[in-house]
Amino acid sequence: MFSNFFIKRPRFAMVLSLVITLIGIIAYNALPVERYPTITPPQIVVRATYPGANAETIEKTIAAVVESEINGVEDMIYMQSSCSNGGYELSVYFEVGTDTDMAMVRVQNRLNLATPRLPQAVRDQGLVVKERTGGVGVLVFSISSKSSKYDDIYLHNYASINIKDILSRVPGVGEVGIFGNKDYGIRVWLNPIKMANLSITTSDVMNAIASQNIEVPVGNVGEDPAPDGQQFQYIIRTKGRFSQPEEFENIIVRANTDGSSVKIKDIARVELGANNYGVFSRKNGSSAIGISVSQLADANLIQVVKAVKAELKHISDTMPEGIELEIIYDAAEYVDESMNEVLFTLVLALVLVGGVIYMFLQNTRATFIPVIAIPVSIVGTFAFLKVFDFSINTFTMFGLALAIGIVVDDAIVVIENVQRHLADGMSPKDATYLTMKEVSGAVIATTMVLMAVFVPVTMMPGISGKMYKQFATTIAVSVGLSAVVALTLTPALCSLMLRRRTEKDSIRSDRYWGWFNYFFETTREKYLKIAYFLVHRSKIILISLLALIIAAVGLFKLVPGGFFPEEDQGFILAQIQLPEGASLARTDAVVKKVENILKNTPEVNKYMSVPGFSGSNTAMVFTDLKKWKERKGSKHSVNAVIKRLQVQFAGIQEATIYAFVPPSVPGLGMFGGFEFQLQDKGDNSSQYLAQKAGMLIGAANQNPKLERVFTLFQANLPQLNINIDREKALAQGVNINDILSTIGAQFGSAYINDFNKMGRVFQVKIQADSEYRNNIDDISSLYVRNKHGEMV
Repeated sequence: MFSNFFIKRPRFAMVLSLVITLIGIIAYNALPVERYPTITPPQIVVRATYPGANAETIEKTIAAVVESEINGVEDMIYMQSSCSNGGYELSVYFEVGTDTDMAMVRVQNRLNLATPRLPQAVRDQGLVVKERTGGVGVLVFSISSKSSKYDDIYLHNYASINIKDILSRVPGVGEVGIFGNKDYGIRVWLNPIKMANLSITTSDVMNAIASQNIEVPVGNVGEDPAPDGQQFQYIIRTKGRFSQPEEFENIIVRANTDGSSVKIKDIARVELGANNYGVFSRKNGSSAIGISVSQLADANLIQVVKAVKAELKHISDTMPEGIELEIIYDAAEYVDESMNEVLFTLVLALVLVGGVIYMFLQNTRATFIPVIAIPVSIVGTFAFLKVFDFSINTFTMFGLALAIGIVVDDAIVVIENVQRHLADGMSPKDATYLTMKEVSGAVIATTMVLMAVFVPVTMMPGISGKMYKQFATTIAVSVGLSAVVALTLTPALCSLMLRRRTEKDSIRSDRYWGWFNYFFETTREKYLKIAYFLVHRSKIILISLLALIIAAVGLFKLVPGGFFPEEDQGFILAQIQLPEGASLARTDAVVKKVENILKNTPEVNKYMSVPGFSGSNTAMVFTDLKKWKERKGSKHSVNAVIKRLQVQFAGIQEATIYAFVPPSVPGLGMFGGFEFQLQDKGDNSSQYLAQKAGMLIGAANQNPKLERVFTLFQANLPQLNINIDREKALAQGVNINDILSTIGAQFGSAYINDFNKMGRVFQVKIQADSEYRNNIDDISSLYVRNKHGEMV
């Protein structure tokens, strides 16, 4: 028989097990560590910018064009987009396992078909196509100035130039985002009153900047072909793009025939400012720049965070004096803590299994044989995990913990049968030969039955199948290895180590384990009596079985289901939403109240707030709680903290505030819980959809099973409709486009061209100064020039 070979050659059996264990150890060190298997759908993001445009305009001019082309791209699951004032973002989700590089190429090809149909201003800004994983990211950190030496604009651009580019090159990083867009920008703040007095239009300013702030190659002197004897060649250089505000101030808008001129500084204020002022961030109540790092869908979280933190250490060593870097949220910390708990459970299971085996066998030698089968089967499994390109995660480790109690079964069957034959007077080797002849078939059969339970799970489709595949494979492989050990190492050790039980052994066993043996024998006798009673009353058994089945089905329906339970990750997100149309200043006032509450919450370690996160009336607060060992007990758990915070947030009447935990799997949404999409398939307005969404949310919040139901969708922002009398405009020789472009540039902003600074390219924008665009009446102070040269 197969096992006889190893009984005759026990050293070979030991070497085989050592080889399996050694390969498993090598594979263990090479396996990536993560919280869950990679189940996040790959995500490709398309972004576009349309300065001055409102959300409805962007929906009609960008979203409708882009989405009609991209819809139906290969392997796409679904897509969702958001339109805000000045910006558009489309997220395209693909099937799990899709090649992200090919997905990006396909999206880019579809986008190229839509680009010619987009407004010129959008094409000038450029469209961004990137791969990323949704959610808050795997790492959030901040940089701040210890003094007032560095302002927000400097810190933002320092992060963009010296941090963002470095972290973007780290393997596995999908996107590095800086909250807000405070890239450097030359801001030309126009004075409409002075412009009207000097008969200057917005178009005049735009044309002047575009024609004078320009980089043009002008050639060389002496370039070939040249006359014989040409000795030198000179590069011709001219003043190209401007870089300082003073240079833009001296741009001539109009030159008069008498030699005088009108310059930018005569009608505007020029400064080196920020490209956008709509978002800013604070850390623990003090000004700071927030930065988030997202991983690629197929990247390993632990490795990405480890590599990013290593880069951050090098970056912090080279930062200017007075700038400090601090991590606010680290997703890897919870993963490490979770894996430590799983490892502890694994070790505890090993100790308990060993103790139970010894309690029943009451023989050190007999206990050693099945216990030694555990590390061989468990450690050897890591080799197959590496072959299948799996990882060390919660599911695989849980599978191994569960397998510890299973892999010893085959060895125990062999040992008990050998001990039975030893008690009959046979030698250890003969007893082992006979045992393997009797139980080899049973060992193989039980192993195949166990594997047959788990192998079909590996064929489940979708995200659930991807997740449970590693769990099922882990148990199936470990059970298969336990059968190999039971047929090779276990009989070899039995023939070498087991001895016939002597009277001295029985006396020692009764001395220490007499109480247990008495209890076990008594229990066994009672069980046999009950079994005898039930065997002769089969109807009772059948009725009881049917009742258990019905009870199981009923309990299955009663127990709430879910994909992943909410867990204490030591991190809380707070979404703040004011009434539509609220200014950023109003939002910031509410955020400061929230910060004060967090400051006085004992479980809070640090927090970062981002007013204007997704609009002037919204904000997001990232809160890091103290370590788990510092807040033991259910009263200090994340759910308990959220409940207390919600009570205090309810006292802030100016806004609606919800606190959430991040999703259990990074990339599957922004918040924990579940997300529901309400889609309008008719030709209704955004206001109609917002109304229906409000009705749905109101009904949902009345359901006791649901809480904190909300939406970020807004369609009822206060709006001012301008009705242009086209007949009057054309009668006075005014171009309709001039009216619209003037209003858009003055009240929205208009991108002209670029300038260079610190080796980067930044934008030049014009816009009315703040005091000339705060009231509705300011629109009447704008003038345009008609075709006769008159100001209207």
